[in-house]
Amino acid sequence: MFSSLSLSLSLSLLSGKLQAQIRATSTDLLKVGSSVGSSENIGIGTNALSAHKLYVTAAPSGSAVTRVLNSSTSASVSSIALEGVHNTGVAIAGSSTSGWAGYFTGKMYVSNRIGIGTTTPNYRLELQNTGSTGASRNIMLRLTNGWNSTGSNMPTIQFHNGDVMGGSNEYYWNVGAAVASSLKFAISYKSPALSSETEFFTISHEGKVSIGGATTASNDYRLFVQKGIATGKVFVSSTWADYVFAPGYDLMPLPEVAAYIGTEGHLPGIPSAAEVETAGGVELSDMTLRQMEKIEELYLHVIALNERIEALEAENTRLKSKKNP
Repeated sequence: MFSSLSLSLSLSLLSGKLQAQIRATSTDLLKVGSSVGSSENIGIGTNALSAHKLYVTAAPSGSAVTRVLNSSTSASVSSIALEGVHNTGVAIAGSSTSGWAGYFTGKMYVSNRIGIGTTTPNYRLELQNTGSTGASRNIMLRLTNGWNSTGSNMPTIQFHNGDVMGGSNEYYWNVGAAVASSLKFAISYKSPALSSETEFFTISHEGKVSIGGATTASNDYRLFVQKGIATGKVFVSSTWADYVFAPGYDLMPLPEVAAYIGTEGHLPGIPSAAEVETAGGVELSDMTLRQMEKIEELYLHVIALNERIEALEAENTRLKSKKNP
């Protein structure tokens, strides 16, 4: 492999300590000795010993500076172990902000905490962004799938109970967002009682929210809830029906109301059962207005009937007093 390689070994004495140097042509392959402010150090690929115990540099373009290969088949045997004496641990730093400080192609195990942007994480994973406090949006985490024009392309975070031994006691929540095709944010749930994962909450790219698996209709509404809503208060924007009490309101006489009901089977101004079924329901603010209109019309009819009753009672009293002076 190195048919024309010429190696040279040199020994020197510096500050009372021995240095050894192996060179290939003009390139330093290995240097062992003392550096300023340190004891015996090792330099590989460099002529200048640094303050570090081991300093490796000048790897060929496209190659790793250092490679450690573990041929053991045991999963408990580490390829390389780096350990800090106190609380400092191990520091991996890139030479510039545009390069990689660390690059992992396999699995990585961390037994304690990971801090990104912070040296004092309080949780298993803590992200901190202190560089753009004036920005309107600080993106702290980005999930990206490999592009697939025909797939769902749905980056997802899963919250799992840890049962990986067959799923007989498996519970988990998935929180994900489809960024192709259907374009939605979704929260789904799976338990042993469910035959498949079920979506319980979704937000479409149109801003439509579905809760409980409700189907979002093709209309202007934004909230769809399966099996109802239990709440202490509901506020509906609406107009009101006080126009019924305005002078000149065209109040349908009761005989005409009776005739309309006999012919149509429902109150005038109120949709029939068939119309409601075809529409899939009623619009709450519109129906509240219509019902209030009918209530106010009823009051006008009752007031008119009461006036007639009072007039009849007065006439009856007058006739009785005339008959029996």
